[in-house]
Amino acid sequence: MSAPLPKVFVQDLPPKGGYPLVNPKRNLPNRVSGATMWFIGAATVGLGLWRMMYGIRKMNEMDQERFNCRLAMAPYLQAEEDIHYCEAEAAKLNKEREVMKDIPGWKVGESVYNTRKWVPRPVH
Repeated sequence: MSAPLPKVFVQDLPPKGGYPLVNPKRNLPNRVSGATMWFIGAATVGLGLWRMMYGIRKMNEMDQERFNCRLAMAPYLQAEEDIHYCEAEAAKLNKEREVMKDIPGWKVGESVYNTRKWVPRPVH
């Protein structure tokens, strides 16, 4: 069974005089003008292009510095490579002299190819 009903019923009713009127108009902020949006977009694109140009300029400066460093080091590296080549060439000639000592008429260091063009011997 259910509980006994109360003697006084309290029902929710609207307040006296009724509810206040509801304003159905949407409260949206005013739109930004087209010129303002265009200016903001142009400023954003301009700033992005400026930053990109700045980055490219910095990258070119670093590339130029790297190139100048390599250019300054090139003679030293070439001299070192020439020393290694001369040492390897002398070792090859000594080995050729030792291996071909029993062959009559063999000239050490002479090219075995009949050509006028000078070709450096491969260094292994």
